[in-house]
Amino acid sequence: MIWLPWKKERKWEELALVAFERGYIRLELPAPLAYNRAGTVEMYRDPGEGKRPERIRPSMPWMHAMKQQAINFVKAVNGEIEPPCEAHQAIEDMKTAREYIKLKTGK
Repeated sequence: MIWLPWKKERKWEELALVAFERGYIRLELPAPLAYNRAGTVEMYRDPGEGKRPERIRPSMPWMHAMKQQAINFVKAVNGEIEPPCEAHQAIEDMKTAREYIKLKTGK
């Protein structure tokens, strides 16, 4: 996750950039409570050996992120889909988040 070093008052900006030796994946997320806003994803790959690099920008669905999260939660509880992680992994994520908040706020 890249943290932007300035404050924004009028526009939400959140992005993640994952870089590899010959490419990257860039995600831009809409504001969490924005209604029916699509994020963007860009995948760039350079195969090398004189071949043309490719950049892919798929169209993302326009949906409310929190509603989709709730839908997926109910589906996982009902056994319709696999949860994105196991309970012990989620607990570790929460511990990591708590430690980060403590470091950031001093509380």
